[in-house]
Amino acid sequence: MLAATLTNISTAKRNILPARRVFAWQQRKAMSILLIDTSALHALNYARDNNHALAAAYFKSLAGRTKPILTDWIFIETMNLTKARLGPEYAIEFGRSLRSSKAFYQLVMTEIDKRATWEIFERYNDKEWSYVDCSLFAVAQRLNIQR
Repeated sequence: MLAATLTNISTAKRNILPARRVFAWQQRKAMSILLIDTSALHALNYARDNNHALAAAYFKSLAGRTKPILTDWIFIETMNLTKARLGPEYAIEFGRSLRSSKAFYQLVMTEIDKRATWEIFERYNDKEWSYVDCSLFAVAQRLNIQR
């Protein structure tokens, strides 16, 4: 299910790149980038999710103009959520699809990202942001992603 959706979304090569190379690729291809979170991945993957149709349509609309960034922490959180809600077999299948997908940049959190995540987590302790949510803010700041 997800593999077919992802195949339709992008035909670009799979990239596991540091941020500077993400930006270089983005500038050459005139593509925008965005960070993907767990809830969007879950909605895309699980056909019975209330937001599945919306997520699938949104991801299809990104093809050729935007390539989402999937951080390793979002991957971990997504695997945990999928296993808890849908079972280990489903999580493994989904994980394999994500790991081999050409639709996303696969980005590993750097030490700078990890320190910034902690600073954001401490500074905004009045918010209901999870630690992983704070990691997305840290990466967005480093990559200068505005949306």
